[in-house]
Amino acid sequence: MLGRVLSGRYQLERMLGRGGMGEVWAAQDRLLERRVAVKIIHEHAASEETQELFFREARTAGALTHPGVVTVYDLGRAEDNSVFLVMELVTGRDLRSVLRQDQPLTVEQAVEWTALAADALAATHEAGVVHRDLKPDNLMLTSTGSVKILDFGIARYVSAATLASRVIGTPAYMPPERLAGKAGDGRGDLYSLGCVLYELLTGQPPFGSANFAQVVYAHVQEVPDPPSSHRAGIPPALDALVAELLAKTPGERPSTAAEVRDRLRRVLSQSAGPTTRQQTRTEPPPATEPPGTGDLTRLAAEAAAATGAENWDEAATRYAELARRSAAIRGTDHPETVGARHNHAWSLGNTGQHAQAVPLLTQAVKDLARVHGPDHPDALKARHNLAWNLGNCGYHAEAVAEYEAFSSAYIRVLGSDHQDSLRARHNRAWNIGKTGDHTRAALLLEQVVQDAARVLGAGHPDCRKARHDLAWNLSESGDYTGAARHYRVVLDAGIRAIGADHPQMLDARHGLAWCIGKSGGHAEAADQLTGVVRDSDRVLGLEHRETLRAHHNLAWNLSMCGRHREAADAYDAFIDAYIRVLGPDDPYARDALSEQAWNLERLPWTLRRRR
Repeated sequence: MLGRVLSGRYQLERMLGRGGMGEVWAAQDRLLERRVAVKIIHEHAASEETQELFFREARTAGALTHPGVVTVYDLGRAEDNSVFLVMELVTGRDLRSVLRQDQPLTVEQAVEWTALAADALAATHEAGVVHRDLKPDNLMLTSTGSVKILDFGIARYVSAATLASRVIGTPAYMPPERLAGKAGDGRGDLYSLGCVLYELLTGQPPFGSANFAQVVYAHVQEVPDPPSSHRAGIPPALDALVAELLAKTPGERPSTAAEVRDRLRRVLSQSAGPTTRQQTRTEPPPATEPPGTGDLTRLAAEAAAATGAENWDEAATRYAELARRSAAIRGTDHPETVGARHNHAWSLGNTGQHAQAVPLLTQAVKDLARVHGPDHPDALKARHNLAWNLGNCGYHAEAVAEYEAFSSAYIRVLGSDHQDSLRARHNRAWNIGKTGDHTRAALLLEQVVQDAARVLGAGHPDCRKARHDLAWNLSESGDYTGAARHYRVVLDAGIRAIGADHPQMLDARHGLAWCIGKSGGHAEAADQLTGVVRDSDRVLGLEHRETLRAHHNLAWNLSMCGRHREAADAYDAFIDAYIRVLGPDDPYARDALSEQAWNLERLPWTLRRRR
């Protein structure tokens, strides 16, 4: 196998590990000239059906972009019909090696690393991916001190490929429901994470690992001793969380990984802890941490928790403080400092403060390129965020120029099917449409929709949003029939996923009705817009711009199909709010006043006098 080249691109250089299902190799990507890890699943290990399952799971894993999950770059089938997965090559040590070499660990280390793993699980469970074989061997402590989860997208394939009672995984970390042959869900991962935390705290899994039958029996029937019975210094809150994680039935465990992460971070923040920490070696050994680094770790955890909860104001505040304190302790050009400044700017943009985010992101792009290199994924992500905020400020031409400046590097580094590459292509096309070139935008978005459906699935939110923007651009270019067709697809998938009165679906319902009206179906459009107006009034409020626009289009369609009295009432319902929100000189407000006057002229004289 040494020196073998897969798909004419990935040259195998050094075996990193071997198991019953296949091997993991360090390899050179000859096309992009970078080191990667390649996991090869041998042909004899799986049927055609289970290999296809491997491909589907790997594509799902490839859509995950969380820093705590090893990035998937590519997958394929080799000449001997074995399948392979190409991943980020991570430098560091797995937690199994850490446990062997660095015992005893501090309570703070055990809690911090488990919180990082729980944060990654929260993101992956949200995306519908369950690991099913979480253990210290699959948790990598990187050379920068972060924790990454390995082997996402593989565990379900392995369980489907194994015939012996369908019980797959490592018994010392396996939840009772899996031992009973049930598939389980993300709460099984939480049980396994509880076993890992127990071992990090005590030096051994909760039920040992020597005798298979005894371990299986203990998982199903026995309650482990609390970690505090094995060592001092473990707070009661941590004992309680471990007990809940190791509950026998899934319903008695914490409901989500995000809850576990947040409770672990509270333990960190409430713990006085030792005045000095045992330093854990990674490869290469890091320099001695300066005083105050532990506080930075806690602050980073708080910022990450706010990000996970999409509390962007809190995240922006925490990242700003983290950047300031990291600069004082580590230096202004330390990678963690530069990263915190980028995250602060990104969080500001997510609060809607796009104009404030743009200059900060402009500086972050320069800093990340200087520290990591211009083609580093973090530097490219900063450029993506800068372009996104430029577009949301209304600087659409500038956003297009920025997207075009980094898109080739993005695709070269991440791959054309990476979710961030697809989003960059989508956002570029959206901004092109906003400059007025709707025909070009529609052509680009049509390709994005096809690729997103192939990679992520037609029902994925990113695919749905790209199709929505495609429909809008087709409508703006005058192709109302094509636009209506895509709006119907958006609504068919979106209403099932997020409900008919979600703002995105209200916009799509409005867009469909508008296309119907512009195609001459004014009566049908008016009927649909009546429901849109009703729901928009309730969900968004009368003075929301989208609600006012729906009122305006309802009145116009009523007027165009000769229902002048209803149209007059419809104009009366929103015209004052229109002028109040938009101002009397706004073109849309002037149009509405003119249309109202035209419609009133077509009412019988007696009705006009009453008005």
